[in-house]
Amino acid sequence: MFVYPRGKDYVLRLVRGEDVIECLNKFASDHGPMLASVTGLGAVDQCRLGLYSLKDKKYLEQSLEGEFEILSLVGNISTKDGQPYVHTHMVIGDSNLDTKGGHLGYARISVTGEIFVKVYEGRLEREQDPEIGINMLVDA
Repeated sequence: MFVYPRGKDYVLRLVRGEDVIECLNKFASDHGPMLASVTGLGAVDQCRLGLYSLKDKKYLEQSLEGEFEILSLVGNISTKDGQPYVHTHMVIGDSNLDTKGGHLGYARISVTGEIFVKVYEGRLEREQDPEIGINMLVDA
């Protein structure tokens, strides 16, 4: 992963074989607690996407392999218990121009990944919501 600072923001370039979530977690750990939005594009050959089931209180995930363009990668970086917390969703397209999308659990870069990180002032923390079952944003 290459990190290019641009003022208070960053551009990340991921290389073949790197995992998007792993790279975002490393970036967030290396650059301290932050509040940021994440957008990106590129190409992957493996990924795991999910949908949160309120009934089951867990992510229902599907693993995919093939040639996929990242049509949209969106998310945010916050903190939970003072540690970086990355939350992203991704939409991918295949050679038939069919799309799939969901909560991103894993994505291996096959060509390149270009991720823009916009940093905001202050912080937001994550806290577990016992009724819903996920970590919700709260004011820090």
